[in-house]
Amino acid sequence: MFNCVKKDDIDYSPYDDGEWRLKLWLFVAYVVSFVSLAASVGLLIQDSLVKSGPSVWTGTA
Repeated sequence: MFNCVKKDDIDYSPYDDGEWRLKLWLFVAYVVSFVSLAASVGLLIQDSLVKSGPSVWTGTA
């Protein structure tokens, strides 16, 4: 998602028409990557705290 935006396309002009779309896209990319990282850490912690047997899905991926 980050590689879709060229560095030259982002200017300092805050009122350019196309620039806010690029900044919005980068913001969405950062949010998606942070949420996926937080979810994976949360699932890892949840899996270590549950005292039941091994999951049916262990090793499927």
